[in-house]
Amino acid sequence: MGGVEGSTRSGWSWSRVAAATGMALLAAACSDPGGDAVGEESAPEPTADEAAGPESGGDPAGEQAAGPESGGDPAGEQAASEDPGGDPAGEQAASEDPGGDPTGGNGATVRIMPLGDSITHGRAGAPSYRRFLSLLLTETGCDVDLVGSLDTVHPGVADPATPDPDHEGHWALTTDQVNTGLDAWAEAARPDLALVHLGTNDVGAGDGVDMLVEELSQTVAILRSHSPEITVLLARAIPAAFDPMTVQHLAVAMVAMVLDRPGARVLVVDQASGFDPVEHTYDGLHPTVEGSRRMAGVWWQALAPLLAGACPTD
Repeated sequence: MGGVEGSTRSGWSWSRVAAATGMALLAAACSDPGGDAVGEESAPEPTADEAAGPESGGDPAGEQAAGPESGGDPAGEQAASEDPGGDPAGEQAASEDPGGDPTGGNGATVRIMPLGDSITHGRAGAPSYRRFLSLLLTETGCDVDLVGSLDTVHPGVADPATPDPDHEGHWALTTDQVNTGLDAWAEAARPDLALVHLGTNDVGAGDGVDMLVEELSQTVAILRSHSPEITVLLARAIPAAFDPMTVQHLAVAMVAMVLDRPGARVLVVDQASGFDPVEHTYDGLHPTVEGSRRMAGVWWQALAPLLAGACPTD
């Protein structure tokens, strides 16, 4: 995997970064992702009734935690408007300094890769944020192309209601499993922007901060090896009923703090603040239509200033 950077496999350890930075700074970064993040509130804690995790040996963001069989309507899809409208994210605000225009001012179509696990993938009857983000981008008239090797929802069902269904959301996969296939996917897609929502399955499997930082840094490195000037938007994962995702939030803050640089940004997007796994998921983990609309709004607010050269100014 030529050109990949930043892991113990290449001779250095993220534990040294943690030690050098100091845990006080890292804790602060987790609770407040900083000026390049979307939103400021911390993730809600699960209630006592929600504290139980997935079954032993299970897959917290995969098949065992999924909703009803395909053909049902677990997330109220039939009642949802096809017009995402307004600002589904409420008070969420985009970064004041997102770091440039991926189009380079040349008006080229911006290639955006939605990258993640089942929360990105979506399923029949419960579309992911991708549907509503695609609708927003289409209705706004932005010259963008969502890219990836998949164009279906779980379990391999066509998604005609999503204007641009291409993505790299892989049901049930952990970050290291996604990284295994990412080299080929990134080579084929050559994205200018990546929307990364990964780490939920890793937390469910018991991975710690060091492991998740290693794996997310590898994700960024693989993307950069094929698109050196890519802008990577790293999400603070939505909380689940079994875990508020604090480990993932800390890992994301560390990765962005170290790997963000001019011309190849790594920006934190706060999908966690205000997201309630009771109100916004149908099973304690996977978003309802309302939850997916909300996620799309947060992504859009982070994307809008980055797409200045690709969207109409009117």
